[in-house]
Amino acid sequence: MSLALSLVPFFTAALAGIVLALLELLKVFQRNINCVLRNRWGWALMGLNALSAIVVYAIIRHGLNFNAGFWTAVVVGVTFPVIIRSRFTFYRQAGEKDSPGLTELSLKLDEVYQALQDWCYTEVNAALAEQRQALAESIRNKLSAKELENQLYDLIASEPMPSKQVEHGRKLESILGQYPDRVRRKHALALFLIEVSTPQKIRRLVRTRTRRQQKSKGGSARSHH
Repeated sequence: MSLALSLVPFFTAALAGIVLALLELLKVFQRNINCVLRNRWGWALMGLNALSAIVVYAIIRHGLNFNAGFWTAVVVGVTFPVIIRSRFTFYRQAGEKDSPGLTELSLKLDEVYQALQDWCYTEVNAALAEQRQALAESIRNKLSAKELENQLYDLIASEPMPSKQVEHGRKLESILGQYPDRVRRKHALALFLIEVSTPQKIRRLVRTRTRRQQKSKGGSARSHH
């Protein structure tokens, strides 16, 4: 077998591991997935999954002498966290006793993987929080609290999915009743607008309000002359 063909299962396992990372990121960050994919820590998580899948596949194929081909590589790539935690049980020979060395290796791999995965998620979460905070501040500076409420009411009323209308309507009412402090309520409304709207609409809204403010200042300045 040529070197290129022998490496195909390893690349397959790596690709499957990346797909697993993408699905996990999509599940956690949902509509923010585009921002995640522009962040280096999102790519670091995918790299971590690819490397971990390759290591697990190598252990199964060479350490346990399992006849591991293409489909095994796919399965390993999308299930390697479970394989590690199960101490490679499904890939051992029938009747084979637990190996202390393999058990210790599994524990170490799981410990290292969980630590690095948590690190990546923490950094992605911090980066997204910073972006959302900056965008919310921009919205607060351009729109009044009443304008934010009206934008949200109109947006929710326009949603085609009744379940989302109910869910978002309840959350809006909760925000309006939860924060007696006007500053905090306005910030919560801005964050909620980011959650239910699109980046394009928010940028358009901020640009429109900016132009209006500039025109208003220009008209005020001319009236003083």
